[in-house]
Amino acid sequence: MEIGVKQVAELLNVSDKTIYRWIAAAQIPFYRVGSQYRFSRSEVQRWVAAQSSTPGDVPAAVDGAAPVYLEQCVRAGGIFYRVGGSDVRSVLEQQLSLMRLPPQADAANVLDLLCAREQLATTAVGEGIAFPHCRDIVLQGLASPMVSLGFLENPVDFYAIDKQPVSIVFLLLSPSAQASIRVMSRLAHAVRQPAFAALLQSVAAREKIHAALAEMDRDLVAQ
Repeated sequence: MEIGVKQVAELLNVSDKTIYRWIAAAQIPFYRVGSQYRFSRSEVQRWVAAQSSTPGDVPAAVDGAAPVYLEQCVRAGGIFYRVGGSDVRSVLEQQLSLMRLPPQADAANVLDLLCAREQLATTAVGEGIAFPHCRDIVLQGLASPMVSLGFLENPVDFYAIDKQPVSIVFLLLSPSAQASIRVMSRLAHAVRQPAFAALLQSVAAREKIHAALAEMDRDLVAQ
């Protein structure tokens, strides 16, 4: 994660307060490293491009974007327990095989794209959690984002910044780059909520996880 809040504000020519507002609404792609917010310059630039009508313009109306409903995304992708695999590729292969992909989707190609993204930079966000995705690719037949939540049978090294092996995988498939960025921002916000983080660490039942996601969705709409 290359830059902090001040650098992003300078990059986008907005105030620090605006960046913090976008973080609070889980609209801009960001990561939490310890007590600091960190950003990937390339992810922020792609976010701007996806949100803006004119290249180079910062999206003035981003706060009015339609909300992403995580509970719906996870219901579409599924929650799976004791997902096998001894390395990144085999974990992703196992989790993909459990998902109900669109008939037009080529699972082998999707797996290659996911692994290529991991080789570019790890999608592990710390504390044993990873968000594998291939967001720059349009997946044929997919009308809305799918998020598969997998609890691994054995922790696997995703080369995370905090050096912790990953045991919780949110595998994201999306029909567009814009949708993917917004879902990942929502996921990053969700896993930092103490109550939801506790559910993940305790490997809670599907019903409890869906209920917690639905509650966070309601809170977002109410803001």
